[in-house]
Amino acid sequence: MVGSTLLAEPADTQAGRIAVGPEDITASLPYVESVHLCFDHHVSELERVGKHENLVIRPHVRGLKARVGETNDRISRLETRLENM
Repeated sequence: MVGSTLLAEPADTQAGRIAVGPEDITASLPYVESVHLCFDHHVSELERVGKHENLVIRPHVRGLKARVGETNDRISRLETRLENM
């Protein structure tokens, strides 16, 4: 279940101004080793940080942030409907 969603700037993530940890999943942000999973479409991330088990690069998939946001909206609407039943 998604606990919350936060939209962040890449520079804030790289500078450590956004706290991420082992329960977090990031999309279209620079890789941070402490996250559970990191999804990105920038192949340059592999060049920058190398391969990691929790780094998923899909160059053909753009708009990951938008898809994550849409999915979170759907989950929120479903949770609201379930609460109102």
